[in-house]
Amino acid sequence: MKPIEPGCLALIVGGSPKDIGSQCTVLYWVEAGGSFDVGSERFKSSGAGWAIENYEIVGVWDEKFLRRIDGGEPESVESKEGREVTA
Repeated sequence: MKPIEPGCLALIVGGSPKDIGSQCTVLYWVEAGGSFDVGSERFKSSGAGWAIENYEIVGVWDEKFLRRIDGGEPESVESKEGREVTA
């Protein structure tokens, strides 16, 4: 499995029990004490981690609490007549 990186889809697998099982989009890495933007809002992070968002959750998560679920392997998808086909 490829590592967590900006733009990938991830599943929250740790942290707050109410968030476990939620899907999110990984935005970018945030240093401890740094700030990050989601839409037109700015948030401040107390710790380093990946900034994530979905419709209900915005925050910074440690990588150990995220599992990539989009495969992340573009070489496993090929195009046939304008359609994407998983290899």
